[in-house]
Amino acid sequence: MDKLGPTGSKQPPPAVESRPRVLVVDDRRESLHLLQAVLRSAGIECFACRDGQSALDFLTDRAVDVILLDVMMPQIDGYEVCRRIKSDERTRDIPILFLAAKLETEDKLKGFAVGGHDYLSKPINHQELLARTHAALRVKQLQDQLKEQIQLQQRINQLHQGMLSEHWQKLSGNWRRAWLTRLTIPSLPLSEMCRSWPCRGISRAKPGNDCK
Repeated sequence: MDKLGPTGSKQPPPAVESRPRVLVVDDRRESLHLLQAVLRSAGIECFACRDGQSALDFLTDRAVDVILLDVMMPQIDGYEVCRRIKSDERTRDIPILFLAAKLETEDKLKGFAVGGHDYLSKPINHQELLARTHAALRVKQLQDQLKEQIQLQQRINQLHQGMLSEHWQKLSGNWRRAWLTRLTIPSLPLSEMCRSWPCRGISRAKPGNDCK
């Protein structure tokens, strides 16, 4: 039954906040199940792929906020998957957290070089998993807000530029007609011409005075 407001009108249903979406990519089934269980327990919508190509195919028509990506996978390793994701304009802003059992400095630098956001060491600590995932989700949220603000500002600038262009076209048209009138009728005082072709800034000229 629809709820009625104080005036008897129907109240709109409450807005449903969309849940954050995370893609987990790992070739080990047990790791996928564990990560999905932890993330879903925190209210995160979770998707899973078992290899890099499946993840790339998934991202062609599905949007996610964060990707958890295993480094050591057959065929295409995590570094190459990350590089391809970051080379695509549609997906390059998604934060990627690498999952790795070996975390040597050289491996970390390689991951950051291809666009990785952070690392998680295997075996995964549940609290650390949630903390780093939420931090990455916050980064993505701020990025999306910034892009929206930039797009809005660009739209405002376009509208403002269009209004200025229209104003100057009208003003230049008035001036052009005014001067054509003066050339056609040289004896016509400029003050009379201004009244005949109103222009902002000169239309209030006093009768008998030339507007030069």
